[in-house]
Amino acid sequence: MLGGPDEKPLATEIAGDSGARDLTGHDLRDAILALASASVAVSNDSGLLHVAAALGTPSIGIFGPNDVRGTGRRSIRSPAIVETKSETRLQAVP
Repeated sequence: MLGGPDEKPLATEIAGDSGARDLTGHDLRDAILALASASVAVSNDSGLLHVAAALGTPSIGIFGPNDVRGTGRRSIRSPAIVETKSETRLQAVP
């Protein structure tokens, strides 16, 4: 789990008993090192998501009301979760 110091309570709640390492509150250099060594990154549309993609870390982006085709990543290794009116599916951004 990566994030700023203010996100620590939310990270603790999300991680629950999953065994995920909580690295919230560390500086950006530590976050980049963690993403570089991660086997996968799952994140909302954020700067760290784009850092993970730039590092070549397989990642899944969760995008909100914006159109993933305009703001998403451009790698087959970096799919985005896209929700349409009829379904939710994984879509690789071309």
